[in-house]
Amino acid sequence: SSLCKTVLDAAVKKIEAPFVAILLPLLACSRRGLRQMDLEAITKQMNFDWNALDFARFTRYLSPYFIWLEDGRLDFSHKSVREGFLMYLGDSNYFHKHIIEHMKQLDEEDILRCQEGIWHCYQCDDFDFAGNLLAQGVHLGEGYSHLERALTELNRLDNNGWLLKLCQYDFE
Repeated sequence: SSLCKTVLDAAVKKIEAPFVAILLPLLACSRRGLRQMDLEAITKQMNFDWNALDFARFTRYLSPYFIWLEDGRLDFSHKSVREGFLMYLGDSNYFHKHIIEHMKQLDEEDILRCQEGIWHCYQCDDFDFAGNLLAQGVHLGEGYSHLERALTELNRLDNNGWLLKLCQYDFE
């Protein structure tokens, strides 16, 4: 994690754009990366100015740590890099909550919302949005198979009974 802090500090110093300091934590909190449009929207939501040129410099400067996925998401090139940044972050609820706020603005069928929504709800105990995602999944039916996979994965990871709490939650 000290290496991750060193990399982040060097990137912030080199690029000289304040929003750069939150990009790596946001990417670390995602499971499979975020698109440029998502990063832009979330940084603006967090009251940072976005600059596409600085973002391009950021991705070029840190290119050994990144891969671009087919759906346009920027992700870490290796799981250990993500884990290092997560260790450096400590409590990541702040970032998960901002990612959820962004997801609430996305279309119901958006791939990021479908694949990652439940994960972020799990990370910061957002039962209301999780219920919303489940209701949309029932409504969309077959087209929402990503939700089923996300719930299956959470079921394997869920040691503290979050899914049971979700089933017992009194939704608004």
